[in-house]
Amino acid sequence: MLTRRTLTEIGKAIAADIANGELGDGAQGIGDTLAAHPAALHELIGLFTAESAKKKPRHDLLEAYALMTGQGLEVLRYGCERNRPEAIAAVADLRERLREMSSAGRIPAQALLLVMRQFVTAKLDPGDELRAAMGAAMAAEAETAPALPEASDPAQFLAGLVEAMEGDVFAIQSELAEAFATLPDAHRATILEALLDAPQEAAREAVVGWLLDGSAEVRRAIARLLGTAASRRVVSETMLRRMIAMRNWLPEADRAPLDAAIKACRQSGIACAALAPVQVREVRASGIDGSGAQTIFVIAKEGRKRAVASLLVKHGLGVRDAWVQHRLSKNQAEDFVAGVEDRLDLFAASLEYLNLVLPHALAANQVSGVLPPPALLDFIETAGIATVQARALPFAELLETLLGDLVPERQNAAAVAKVLRASGRWLAEREFTASWFEDDAALRDLLGGKRRTGAERIRLVLENVLAPHRALWAEKLAWMALTMRQDEETGADWRDFALLAREIASDRPIGEIPLMHAIAAQTLKAQR
Repeated sequence: MLTRRTLTEIGKAIAADIANGELGDGAQGIGDTLAAHPAALHELIGLFTAESAKKKPRHDLLEAYALMTGQGLEVLRYGCERNRPEAIAAVADLRERLREMSSAGRIPAQALLLVMRQFVTAKLDPGDELRAAMGAAMAAEAETAPALPEASDPAQFLAGLVEAMEGDVFAIQSELAEAFATLPDAHRATILEALLDAPQEAAREAVVGWLLDGSAEVRRAIARLLGTAASRRVVSETMLRRMIAMRNWLPEADRAPLDAAIKACRQSGIACAALAPVQVREVRASGIDGSGAQTIFVIAKEGRKRAVASLLVKHGLGVRDAWVQHRLSKNQAEDFVAGVEDRLDLFAASLEYLNLVLPHALAANQVSGVLPPPALLDFIETAGIATVQARALPFAELLETLLGDLVPERQNAAAVAKVLRASGRWLAEREFTASWFEDDAALRDLLGGKRRTGAERIRLVLENVLAPHRALWAEKLAWMALTMRQDEETGADWRDFALLAREIASDRPIGEIPLMHAIAAQTLKAQR
């Protein structure tokens, strides 16, 4: 158990790291520790509240506590995405604790806002009840809407923000979204209505991003506002193009209001802006990790400058993150890619590959209910893609694409036996497979109790954990084969991955597949 005193010492150490401009190992590892001891997160909230209530609070310490909270929440979010009951319960308990503290007046609105922002940063929904508590706390402290958060003069704040972001619509949207996500739905809709009347075009264009808000009420309200704004010629041609591009990313129930807004724009004579020509210089893709996550990088030429665009997709969830860095020099772009290569296995890829992955990921978004981020628009525009539709690529179709042209000699029993033998070494040979293990909440119960030999533990994991998930592992290997097929230099053995994907998906006993033994062993190691 982490005591309050220990947490204070860690916070002071991290505050010193922040002051020195470099976070040490303690800051980078605290998230796992806090997620493993959720009660410590409650203690941390108490420390945060107590410090913020002081006449002269230490702002560096508050920043450290906020960072610690955010890292703990991020690790819990990973657990939530894996449907781990303890992670889901820990997040729910923390939401309820904050709501109770706010209702009892034991946490100031500003402190609650900072804590709730850590939820947003960790990509966890604060929840309607906590947002309502935030609204009540703001009202009690005479912070009424509509007013832009953190600004005593909204117009001055907005002008300064647009200038600071150099008119980057997506940077403006991202900066505002972090604060807006902590407010009740009605507050957000009211503020965004005011934002549509802002004198700065970049601020108005940022409003389109909230069509992907986590709240259906806000999404539909924004669509109606855009339809009304069309008659005032407030909606630009670029906004209309983006509204059309986003239309099929939305849940089906949200499309009618947006369709009406698009129709209103056309009736008002607003044309759809053409996408500016793009010169894509390079596409790179990471290996697929154990959770099914993959990052795709696009490097594009923008005049004399470069842009680096990043897309994070996760099998079973869809598009999880996207960002773009514009106005980089050629050397800066190359240094960035080199830095990524120091940490990840990167494979040469192509726009054709991206045009398979992205529609498949968007189809997963629709099934999972997780909406893609607004920055996905920036990503596809940087990659020269005007629109992209959700379309799942079924496993059978993917496998046929991979193995359809493979000569019979590469698929016969001898070839399969050779691939099976070699697969036991893949985890040692490929860096991206370091995270190929199962993080299953049932493992502790499965492996607890009496002492067992290593072989018995492997068998238990194979039969009770990996076997129920073999279809997911087969799909992971098939997509990895597709990734590797793009890269003739480092992905030459993509056919082996494709062939093994077929075997894992078959009725072959899982104990006959050396790769699955290796994954079981790595699962046990990770569990320890």
